[in-house]
Amino acid sequence: LKEYHRKHGDWCCLVPSRYKEDPYLGEWVLRQHKKRCELDSDRISRLESLGFVWVPHDRQSEEMFAKLEIYCNQNGDCLVPEHYEDDPSLGQWVSKQRSCREGLDPTRHHKLEALGFNWNAYDPQWENMFAKLEEHRDENGDFLVLYHYKQDPSLGKWLANMRYRRDNLDPTRQERLESIGFVWQVKLKRVAKQQNVTLLYRSSQ
Repeated sequence: LKEYHRKHGDWCCLVPSRYKEDPYLGEWVLRQHKKRCELDSDRISRLESLGFVWVPHDRQSEEMFAKLEIYCNQNGDCLVPEHYEDDPSLGQWVSKQRSCREGLDPTRHHKLEALGFNWNAYDPQWENMFAKLEEHRDENGDFLVLYHYKQDPSLGKWLANMRYRRDNLDPTRQERLESIGFVWQVKLKRVAKQQNVTLLYRSSQ
């Protein structure tokens, strides 16, 4: 395991259970996970000195953190887009860390900040949609945009997503939306009727 650690620089000791180069090592690491309660304190201490991760959920988090660290080294920041085409899972994980900031484990919170994590990251795509929403409000005086909004389908889908994710949305984004008078709950039938009337009126002009 120490050799694997030196060779791969894998500070989490994330050895796959089916490690082709050394199948026995993968199986041995898996056994340490299962036998944790039976291990003596010395062995636990020696494993943890290598950054050994015990809990599968933590293991997944450490894998994502390792990806974030690579992204940071390559790009000079931790501003992973939420819809990151090169690795969608990383973009979603980073977004989740921001939305769950208050409930994060203190250790993970500290590790993210040590990496230079930006909790209120600038997301060009989100900012573009927010600007469209402001423009719609200025032109129409409301936020009554249907999911299938013919004038701008992307805006309708984005607004539906914001409303659906309200409880998990980054607090800063919630505040910005509410600062311009955003309405979280709307009666869709009324919206549809109002927009149809508006379209008929405009087409008659």
